[in-house]
Amino acid sequence: MKDNIRIEPKWDKSKEEIWSDHFEKMTSTAPVNREALHKGMFSGRAIYYTAAAAIIVLMLVPMVYTRNISAQRGEHVTIELPDGSTACLNAQSEISYKPLLWYLKRDIRMEGEAYFSVEKGSRFSVKSENGSVTVLGTKFNVKSRYDIFEVSCITGKVAVKSELDKDLKEGVLIEGGEGVSFSENAAMKRVSGETNENRTSWMDYNFVFTGAPLNQVLGEISRQYNIDIVYDEAEEYLYTGKFSRDVPVEQVLEIVTMPFSLKIVKDENGYKIIK
Repeated sequence: MKDNIRIEPKWDKSKEEIWSDHFEKMTSTAPVNREALHKGMFSGRAIYYTAAAAIIVLMLVPMVYTRNISAQRGEHVTIELPDGSTACLNAQSEISYKPLLWYLKRDIRMEGEAYFSVEKGSRFSVKSENGSVTVLGTKFNVKSRYDIFEVSCITGKVAVKSELDKDLKEGVLIEGGEGVSFSENAAMKRVSGETNENRTSWMDYNFVFTGAPLNQVLGEISRQYNIDIVYDEAEEYLYTGKFSRDVPVEQVLEIVTMPFSLKIVKDENGYKIIK
């Protein structure tokens, strides 16, 4: 008898409504947050570009980082380079080089006058507006001022090339005890012996001139004593002589101007040299 009993369930909703209310949400796809996705992609790209920029900067730093050293008027400055080589700068001179690339390329840019003592190793180059010097290991002096380029080799050998002598395309090789000089519109001159040695006397604050234009001599006095000297004389005087910086500047000016009967006038700005 029990097998004949059936109970019919009573539903308040149709099967479509029940599906919609309870199961449809379980199978539907959640909506995509496109704004968050876009931000995530942008953030990833930003990290990539930042890393790439950092790598580029690290590669460029050694190429662009330059150390500059200068000696002001009235002073001499000696520095030690990364490999133990040294450079002594005369007054009102400057050099620059790239420390992070030094052991790949020992290159120096200079203007003024400097004495170099170079440790043996790879090629060592000194470049200026008026010319360049290339060595392996030696001691030498370089002067590049105005339209003058002078190189004096003390020991070893140096190769010299001047921008003031366009005909000398291959340059010239000089050895210890020899020197060369170039000036605009003039042929190259070789010097040796005492004349060559005198070119480095400035390191001991002694200054020797042989047939030097007076304006150059006065320019050197101005640099060594840190004073202003006005000299407008059109006549070209050539001076031969020497002086020491231990001597007071007014006495030095008298020594230099006396052979040409020139007068020294002192004012608040320095000195004037007149006829």
